[in-house]
Amino acid sequence: MIFIIKSMKTIVGARILVLQEQKTAEKKKAQHKKLSKKDRPKLAEGTEIRCNDGNILPIFSYVVQQLLGSGGFGDVYRAKKIGTTKYYAIKTELNEFNGKKIDRLKIEVAVMIAFTLVKDPERRKHFVQLYDKGQTDTFKLIVMQLLGPSIEDLRRHILCTDFTKATAMRISQQALQGIWDLHLVGFIHRDIKPQNFAIGTGDKDDIIYLLDLGIAHRFIDKHTNKIKPPRSKVRFMGTVRYASRNCHRCKEQSRKDDLETWIYMSVELYASVILPWRRVIDKMAVLAEKDKFFVEPSPEIYKKAPTGYKSISKYVDNLTYEEEPNYILIQSALEEIIKGECIDIRQPFDWAGKMIQKTERDNRRRAKEKEVIERKKIDTRLSKDVGFFLNQHPATTSKK
Repeated sequence: MIFIIKSMKTIVGARILVLQEQKTAEKKKAQHKKLSKKDRPKLAEGTEIRCNDGNILPIFSYVVQQLLGSGGFGDVYRAKKIGTTKYYAIKTELNEFNGKKIDRLKIEVAVMIAFTLVKDPERRKHFVQLYDKGQTDTFKLIVMQLLGPSIEDLRRHILCTDFTKATAMRISQQALQGIWDLHLVGFIHRDIKPQNFAIGTGDKDDIIYLLDLGIAHRFIDKHTNKIKPPRSKVRFMGTVRYASRNCHRCKEQSRKDDLETWIYMSVELYASVILPWRRVIDKMAVLAEKDKFFVEPSPEIYKKAPTGYKSISKYVDNLTYEEEPNYILIQSALEEIIKGECIDIRQPFDWAGKMIQKTERDNRRRAKEKEVIERKKIDTRLSKDVGFFLNQHPATTSKK
């Protein structure tokens, strides 16, 4: 089924038809093979996705234009709504992956639907809008708001340098607001990191979005509206560099843990080499470094990151599992950092103006790639025609 959100309160069911998929996706045997991220079935460029309400005529269709990125269990594509100039993101997840049922997209949808019930637009603005959802024999998929590059991609591939203090602080502030808003609808994220924050497109490139909610966890019981008791043991969920200490210890995570991972991400925004454990692979060694971060942090950290994050770290470290964090207190601490460090947050983001240039470069690159493909098709047709002609009219030689 697809959910087409016609308004904030009205959700109408529909079903989805995929007219074309790659041949590997159509072979059921491929589902039983051990697949890696590279060789699992994907939607081919040009795939048409048609949405309807059960009648013969479709309501509208999308065409897949480009693979934007791949995660552990799914892929994200750029798609165009046929007959319009509007673009969307389509995220897919295999129904089964190496014989195991995958339900991460289901969690993402649950969070997105929870935000449709939030009346304050300011509390929704750091999360993408869900438009449709559906399922084929191979994939589950959702159609959602298209975003720009992630914070990590901006720093590493577009700016190719560390952020200025003003940009780092503004990202930290908006990320904190997004985490707070997520907690308000009863979920924790459990994988806060620069790769899971992205900017909007067009005039929304100054808004930071929190995404990739596949391992989010509902910490509020929806029946009792109370905090769920912690489970005795939970498997590691997150990314080693940014994961909280409770995550390392296989303990139930809470709102405190999202804030702890936000601190690691925030100080790293000021310098990509700032975390002492950034190149450490062993999880227990990383845990030891993180324990040290809260007791006696390396002086090198706060040579580049504002020292005001120390007081925030101390506050977060003392939070308990059920305790509701004082987000306003943390926001105030960030304001004190801005004053103490003389950070002018009125400055534009470091990427302002550069995204248009990137879009133009990408358009030129895609046009060249398309031209090469079309040229190869023409060359192939010509060679076939020549071959056919020679077969029908073999060359002859005349004797003098």
